[in-house]
Amino acid sequence: MDGRPMPNLSLRGLKDPEAVHQAQLVYTNISTHEAFQHPWSPYAVQLVEYGGSITNMRDAMIAAATRDTLKLAHCVSCRKKLDSDYYYVGRYAEIVTRADPSILDSLGYPMAKSSVSKGPVQLLAPHSPVLKHGSTGCIVARVDKLPGARSIEGQYTTGDPTVEANWGKHFPFGTWHDMVFSDLIPGQLYTFRFRGIFVKGPGPWSVVVTLMAI
Repeated sequence: MDGRPMPNLSLRGLKDPEAVHQAQLVYTNISTHEAFQHPWSPYAVQLVEYGGSITNMRDAMIAAATRDTLKLAHCVSCRKKLDSDYYYVGRYAEIVTRADPSILDSLGYPMAKSSVSKGPVQLLAPHSPVLKHGSTGCIVARVDKLPGARSIEGQYTTGDPTVEANWGKHFPFGTWHDMVFSDLIPGQLYTFRFRGIFVKGPGPWSVVVTLMAI
């Protein structure tokens, strides 16, 4: 790939919940990216099949919690299918993004350990957070792409943003744009902040931005 860091297309080493989370992150990014909206090659694992593998694995994990031997075996089988689909969807993504490898970087695949620099990973804050109005009671946010981050996390408050206790729940997103915050109160002023989630954990928060919901 012209000297670029190679993406890790394997779920090996991840526990089942982590594997499902990673597979879902890639699924969300691929299913919403314009480069993958056209009909897929008939030789590729189809998006609907990949999504089904994620759902089946999630359901199998719940069923296997009873420690029933047959359900545990089914969970193992579902994991093998998920591992396979995740890998081959990744290989197809490599082909689709060959002309613009930066697209592959935005899909949520982590970089292979062998290609990661031995220097310290610099956890940066997202730049240029922007807010706009969506439908009633809805605010849509976007930030500049953050190199090295696997996902983005947002948070808002209606109180004093300098008081840490005023900040509410964390909202995870698999995209840098069209991050939707809904069920907001029209006429209420909201303050937002964002941070990247890296392999080593969350990075620093961005500067805060405010917007009144309508």
